[in-house]
Amino acid sequence: MIPTIPFPHSSSPALQLSPIAPWTRGFHLFEAPQPPESPPLPVKVVEKAPQQRHQHDRTFKKQLLCAACSHHITFEEARIEVNGAHDHTFFNPLGIVYQVGCFSMAGGCSLVGPASDDFSWFPGYRWQIAHCGACGVHLGWSFVGGGFFFALITSRLVEASTSEEKGA
Repeated sequence: MIPTIPFPHSSSPALQLSPIAPWTRGFHLFEAPQPPESPPLPVKVVEKAPQQRHQHDRTFKKQLLCAACSHHITFEEARIEVNGAHDHTFFNPLGIVYQVGCFSMAGGCSLVGPASDDFSWFPGYRWQIAHCGACGVHLGWSFVGGGFFFALITSRLVEASTSEEKGA
């Protein structure tokens, strides 16, 4: 049996390093058997009353759109700070660097896959991949733990022009 080394910052054995060959110093990633799924965290969806929706529409005016297809994703006013900052720079286990901004909501996103705590950038939070609800491009992640928020890749969002905002 080839010995495996747990991947750094991973709380489960899902990603592990394995030597390529005894005479080399290289390692490669492989996917180990998945541990049993934990039950999904309960999320309560509350429908807003019509007058609240109307107030919400007046409050949030600056739209942020998917850069690939111009689908509405969130609002500029939904920016929040997490761990003391709105903007964060992180890298994933493959070394890909992402610059993300945190948002309290992103109604234009679709969430993909089960929530995971592997390599979470925000300790105590589980993440899910967030895609554009229209074209499917990867826009970032949602995080649930001590609260709920989105970390969206800033280069994949654009501000709506004035004419697009009036048409929405």
